[in-house]
Amino acid sequence: MEAAHAGEQGRSFALVASEVHSLTQCSATAAKEIKVLIDSSVQEVGAGSQLINQAGKTMDDVMSSIQKVSAMLKEIAVASHEQSDDIEQFNLAITQMVEVIQQNAALVEEAAAVSKSMQIQSESLVSAVGVFKLT
Repeated sequence: MEAAHAGEQGRSFALVASEVHSLTQCSATAAKEIKVLIDSSVQEVGAGSQLINQAGKTMDDVMSSIQKVSAMLKEIAVASHEQSDDIEQFNLAITQMVEVIQQNAALVEEAAAVSKSMQIQSESLVSAVGVFKLT
C-alpha cells in the first residue's frame, strides 16, 4: 500500500517485490522438487547398494561352489588315474595268464605227442615180446 502512495517509484518497487516473491515461490517449489529427487536418488542408491551386496554374496556362493566342484574334479581325476593303473595291472595279469595258458597248451600237446610215442613204442615192445614164448 505504501508503494502505491509513493508514486512511480513505489509501483516499480511493488513490481520488483512481486517478482522477488514469485521467484521465491519458484525457488521454494524447485527446492522441494530437488529434495524429492535427492530423496528418490538416496532410496535408489540404497536399493542399488543392497543389490550390490546381494550380488557380492551370490558371487561368494558361486566361488565357493566352483571351489567345491574343482575339489571334486581333482578327486575324480585321482580316482580315474588309480583306476587306470589298476586296469593296466589287470591287463598285465591277464597277459601273463594267457602266456601261461599257451605254455600249458604247448606242454599238453608235447605230453600228448610223448604219450602217443610211448603208446607206439609199447605196442612195438608187446609185439617184440610176443615173439618169445615162455614155457
